[in-house]
This record gives sequence, C-alpha cells and structure tokens, in this order.
Amino acid sequence: NSVPYQIQSIRADAAYDKIIARKACYERQAKQIIPPHMTAVIRKPQKGEPNTLWEDRNEAVKMYHEFETIDEGKRKWKKETVYGRRSRVEALFGRFKSIFGFHFMSRNEEARYAELTVKLKTLNRFNKFYTPIFEQAA
Repeated sequence: NSVPYQIQSIRADAAYDKIIARKACYERQAKQIIPPHMTAVIRKPQKGEPNTLWEDRNEAVKMYHEFETIDEGKRKWKKETVYGRRSRVEALFGRFKSIFGFHFMSRNEEARYAELTVKLKTLNRFNKFYTPIFEQAA
C-alpha cells in the first residue's frame, strides 16, 4: 500500500516489537515508537540489515536500564516519546467502530471512499458538539 505523504512516526504496542514491523517503519523512514519487551536486550544488525534499523529500539532498551527498575525506565521512555498519543488513536477507532460498525456498506472503492468521508465528517460533528467538559468538584 502506498501512502501519498511522509509518515513521521509509528506508535504501536509491544506486540509489534518484531523484525517485520521494525523493517516496515525503517523503509518508510518513520520513527519507531514501539516499546521493546521487558526482557529486550540491545540488538545489532544482522547480515544484510541496515546499520540504523534497530536504533530507536536500542535507545528505548538503554533507557529502560538507566533507572533502578525497568518500569521506571519504561515510564520515562513513554513520557519522552509521547507514547500516550497511541491511546487517543485507539479510542478514536473504538468510538468509530462502536458507532458505525466494522464493515463498509459499499462494494467498490470509490463508494467506500465517499462512505468513509461521510462517516468521518459525522464523527467530527459528534466530537465538536459532544465533547465532555471536566471540572474539579468542590
């Protein structure tokens, strides 16, 4: 699949700490904001792999081990990489699917594009008018 613009970063959970996901990020020149597994170690490129393929991952592993506990290092890494943005995207897709379902009604690509556009505009209107306002209670 071709994306007509530059992808700056890719955020995913630790399940995507795999060679195939890391290579896909690297090929798109996107920063890999994927937490390594808790038992991860520094990884060196294998024969035929680019030297910088594991840079983002290795930085995270180093940060994990800079602190007294790996959990502290992971929290610091998440804060520095603004990893929390991932949860906003997941919440958006969860809301989208709960309102509109998981499937397109249209059968061809042109109609699906139009259907998606209408759904997104509708969701944007929902968000504009129904965003909760939080206030501190006395």
